[in-house]
Amino acid sequence: MSDRPAADPGDDPRALKEEVAALRAQIADMQTELEVLASLSRNVPGVLYVLEPDHRGLPSVVYCSDGVRDILGIAPDAWKARFESAYEHVYPEDRSMVRVLCESAMRASDPAEFEFRVVLADKGVRTVAGKAMSGCQLNGRFARVGYIHDVTEEKLYRSATVKAQAAEQASAAKSEFL
Repeated sequence: MSDRPAADPGDDPRALKEEVAALRAQIADMQTELEVLASLSRNVPGVLYVLEPDHRGLPSVVYCSDGVRDILGIAPDAWKARFESAYEHVYPEDRSMVRVLCESAMRASDPAEFEFRVVLADKGVRTVAGKAMSGCQLNGRFARVGYIHDVTEEKLYRSATVKAQAAEQASAAKSEFL
């Protein structure tokens, strides 16, 4: 019997080289994905984001575009450091719904559409809407990828259009009556 321990698979220089090469290729692929995402996000109003579950299964921001400043009122690094910081800007009456939506998103596989209000220091109350979907990344990890944008003006326009149509119908009915 030999005093030497059994060879560790990591002791094989060839296998180690192959593993390092595979990891480098994976890192290069991920960097390419991030560059494409960053390039797209500079030309899209709103915020693009990628969430992964943390060790508790709660959302953790892996990527977010600079648009998060305009949409949620926080800096990208602040949201990446602490996902919950976004809740501080969610309209108080919408906060619990948004929290449930975000936490359940880490277990969801179906695409989702959502809408909620935020309170921004420089813009007041705004309505934002978004879409998100889940999938596996190249590294095999689950991620929720989404987009949130400001729909305040769109909602105001729709509301004004409905009011104008109602006024027009009321006027037509009054004319018909007379």
